[in-house]
Amino acid sequence: MGARGSRPQPCGTLAAYKRHQRRGEVPCYACLDARNDQTLAPYRRAILAAAVYANPRRRRAAFLRGDLP
Repeated sequence: MGARGSRPQPCGTLAAYKRHQRRGEVPCYACLDARNDQTLAPYRRAILAAAVYANPRRRRAAFLRGDLP
């Protein structure tokens, strides 16, 4: 059980990655993937937005889909 009486999150989540770090363990691949997804998401969104805004056709399609940030 966790510090507040809750169950620890399963591997593959950011909380589990942090648990590995606190314990001094090498994080498993699932936890590393979760950390990478969490920390790289803003950069991926920025790259996507730059690509969308650079091309007028993509910008219009993204606007019509509602994908623009």
